[in-house]
Amino acid sequence: MKSETMPVGGGIQLNIRGIAIALIIGAIFIYVVYLWTVRGKSKYDEPGSLTQFHTWKSMDFVPIPSNILEKAPDVKIQERRLSFEFDGKKGELFLREAVPTGKASKVQVLLLHGAAFTSETWTKLGTLQLMASFGYRAIALDIPVTSIICPSHHAVSYLESDIRQATRAVPVLILQGADTTAEIWNRIGTIKYVAAFGYRVVALDMPGFGLSAGYGTVEDKAGFLAKFIFQEKLDRPVIISPSMSGSYSIPYMMGTKPIECTDRVRGFVPVAPVGTDAYSHSQWHRCETPTMIVYGTLDKDLGLVSLGNLRNMRNSEIFPIEKAKHPAYLDNPEKWHMLLYNFLLAVEREAA
Repeated sequence: MKSETMPVGGGIQLNIRGIAIALIIGAIFIYVVYLWTVRGKSKYDEPGSLTQFHTWKSMDFVPIPSNILEKAPDVKIQERRLSFEFDGKKGELFLREAVPTGKASKVQVLLLHGAAFTSETWTKLGTLQLMASFGYRAIALDIPVTSIICPSHHAVSYLESDIRQATRAVPVLILQGADTTAEIWNRIGTIKYVAAFGYRVVALDMPGFGLSAGYGTVEDKAGFLAKFIFQEKLDRPVIISPSMSGSYSIPYMMGTKPIECTDRVRGFVPVAPVGTDAYSHSQWHRCETPTMIVYGTLDKDLGLVSLGNLRNMRNSEIFPIEKAKHPAYLDNPEKWHMLLYNFLLAVEREAA
């Protein structure tokens, strides 16, 4: 009986094909391992990194020292108008700023606001004053309206403390929600408190809110905020961003490359912001900016939606305010300011 054998040429061809497939599979495997171990590697993913890099997350939060609380009432809020041009429109921005005395810190604070507020909210809450007491320069900004037609020439207001040298150089920028102006940060005391902490703090009334005249629809919100930060010399500020102001702060921070977000923002305090759905969980994971996520436990809408996305940031931590609605800081200013005090100290420690 004759045995059947495979032609030599066919065997060689089959062998070559098998080797090629094996090489392709091997190359894919090596590339996946490379992405996982090298390109996807972060200092925040390493064992033991919690104490080495997550200093603000691992630290024990402490009450605000009494000597700082005593400074806050004496902090003076500076209100000034800033000549501003963006997208071919010229006008003025109104903002509130608090700058403490003493040696400059690296931390500065920018406060935004929600749709129903303005920068005045941060002065009424005392946030702007407290930031100056902490030793930070802080600015509260009224952000632009996005749904009504306004004159092309506009005025935008802001609050800032009296011009004194901040003891800490890190700036704090506080934005507003749609229901407020930058004055909310004055009302609850945030502006004075942050200034008492030793930071320059700025609360800005964007066009269409508070003491800012209408600006109209802002298409490039990230560009608008970038221009303001550059013009005010806010070097990588800590941004406090509730509600509607997320449509400005988030695209500015994330940019085209989320992995570079730390180059733009030193610290981020979102309070149930809009706009978190614009980025995937993997994009959020690439951003390593220290982030304190604040939300009210009674905020079952935007608070939970934003929380579900922001928690994917690898250098973030969640801080609920019990029995608080949207916006949470109005229902418990004392806890709000205690959280800010500890977060800013920790961010400055990481920046050192």
